Amino acid sequence: MPPPEEPDDLAAVAAFRAGDPAGFDALFLKHRGRVYAQAWRMLRDEGLAMDVVQETFLALLDVLPRWEPRARLSTWLGETAWRLARTQRRRRLPAGVPEDLSTQERGSPDEEETSALWEAVDALPPREKQAVLLRYAQDLSIKQVAAEMGITPGAVGAHLARALAALRDKKQRLA
Repeated sequence: MPPPEEPDDLAAVAAFRAGDPAGFDALFLKHRGRVYAQAWRMLRDEGLAMDVVQETFLALLDVLPRWEPRARLSTWLGETAWRLARTQRRRRLPAGVPEDLSTQERGSPDEEETSALWEAVDALPPREKQAVLLRYAQDLSIKQVAAEMGITPGAVGAHLARALAALRDKKQRLA
């Protein structure tokens, strides 16, 4: 049995399910600060932390119509924000670099490495390539990429995951 949900969260979920967008607004206003603080602690970057907040609440918006609490909503939001922040953090590290190294210790990739990366991106299937270019070359948010591609944010995540796995595999084969 899941832990008891907070009454105001239950009321907000019920209101949202009944068609009242104020229910979602109430959840966002109540939990956004905690989600932001958690993301900022992991990323130490205001813009990236705001991206995590946005992606976390987009994920909530996606699951809220069929919300079946297995954990408290605040726990779900915290776990989702943690996963998204961890992904943001890993995304910005060259492969094989431990997450705790600072930018100064890492240095920047050389031109040959960068060129090989873009060649590998160019070889991706069209939808994966489009998602990678929109997200990383144009620095669009997941929501913006989804709008640009005419798909859901979850589908963008799937395209990016497949693309990044293919790029990692290619790098390992070349190493």
